[in-house]
Amino acid sequence: VTGKDDLIVDGNVSFDIITSAAASTAPKYNGLAVADVTMTNVDNDVAGFTVTPLTLSTSENGTTATYTVVLNSKPATDLVDYDVYVDVASSDLTEGTVDKSQLHFTAANWNIPQTVTVTGIDDLVVDGNIAYTILNTVNAGLTTDANYDPLNPADVSVTNADNDAATLAITGVSVLEANSGTTAFNFTVTQTGAQVIGGYSVSYFTTNGTAKSPTDFTGAGGTITFTEAEAINGGTKTVTILVNGDLMVEPNELFT
Repeated sequence: VTGKDDLIVDGNVSFDIITSAAASTAPKYNGLAVADVTMTNVDNDVAGFTVTPLTLSTSENGTTATYTVVLNSKPATDLVDYDVYVDVASSDLTEGTVDKSQLHFTAANWNIPQTVTVTGIDDLVVDGNIAYTILNTVNAGLTTDANYDPLNPADVSVTNADNDAATLAITGVSVLEANSGTTAFNFTVTQTGAQVIGGYSVSYFTTNGTAKSPTDFTGAGGTITFTEAEAINGGTKTVTILVNGDLMVEPNELFT
């Protein structure tokens, strides 16, 4: 006796091997009853979902990534076919969207993987690579298979790669050296480009004079800090350079 696989979650099922009465030319055996045999076919089916893969990457350039969902067993009994509905949603629509909001599995397509396409969204903000989740949830109101009603497929973890960058514009100035004393000149540093969430700091330093005149101008290094409000609205900072008068006739000098 060979067990048959029905692909349905129906538990262990009992059945009988029916034997007829014997037919024989021997009078003692002819018509003699033969006992039936009671069998149990052990179920090997388990309701569940296979989601592949469980991690994806998108980018703010609009790149896409896909995953599939398929049932592990047929939503049916011997007499009735059932439906399984899975709702699909992004946990952060500012980072990624999905191309469909619901998957529908039946007894006819339960073993055919259904594909979900995830698309990265550009937010025009320097916020780094952001993690979000594609949520897969059984719709209990529409699903008619009691084996799948309490289950949920695994969610998919996605990282959306940032493509934004902030830049700093530094205004150049022409410095006129005084004949004596020290003159301060200010350089303006302004953030341009994308907004930056959380603010940031930038270190700076300057070259000090030339080999022949190492003390003509000096500028201490330091850090420029833009608060989140300044990083979002385009803040402006000042770097000060001191130019020393030396009473010498010499070529124009450049410093960085």
